[in-house]
Amino acid sequence: TIDGQTVNAVLGHFSVMNRGTMKRATYAKVSTAVAAATTTNFRAANITEATASHFIGQSIYPYDGSLIKQRLGVVTAYSLVSSEGSFTFAGNPAGETLASGNRVIIV
Repeated sequence: TIDGQTVNAVLGHFSVMNRGTMKRATYAKVSTAVAAATTTNFRAANITEATASHFIGQSIYPYDGSLIKQRLGVVTAYSLVSSEGSFTFAGNPAGETLASGNRVIIV
């Protein structure tokens, strides 16, 4: 009953269950110890996920350095190479290269 009137309609929904589809963020630190970063590729020594293609389709956002808060691109290939996560990505609007030690979020 709303203001004395009977209402037979769904006015809203809620749930106490977590039904979100958002993937968990992965934090990576750019490493150039084995291979230099380019405008479409970088390696991260702290990422050791062995499943090839694990990060495909996820976005890369730098959170320090000169590219902070820009969407760097979308992962198009991933593999574990020489104990480092190797990321290939597309859509780098700035066309700039990450530096060794830069940190990124992969979502």
